[in-house]
Amino acid sequence: MSEHEKAAWWSLGSTVLIWLFLAMRFTDAGRIVELPASLALETYVEMIVLWIVAAIVPAVLAAKDPAAQVKDERDRAIDAHGDRWEGYVEAVKQAVVLWQYRR
Repeated sequence: MSEHEKAAWWSLGSTVLIWLFLAMRFTDAGRIVELPASLALETYVEMIVLWIVAAIVPAVLAAKDPAAQVKDERDRAIDAHGDRWEGYVEAVKQAVVLWQYRR
């Protein structure tokens, strides 16, 4: 498995765990609970810290072996494809927001 694949799996796994953490804090037996503002703010700050740690860990591990981070043409093609789809999703998202705003 390449370093890029490992980083992608790390990102996916950490994202799922962080969202599960949020669901754990804001739900009880599958029902959304009403939290005091201080607890909700504390939860959001904890999530931000978790996102920062989840972003730093693969960067630190990648810095140990910079030669393994070289991208081949397949990796560049995958990145270009993802960037293209990101643009499509962003355009649809903005269209939906504008449509909702006009209502």
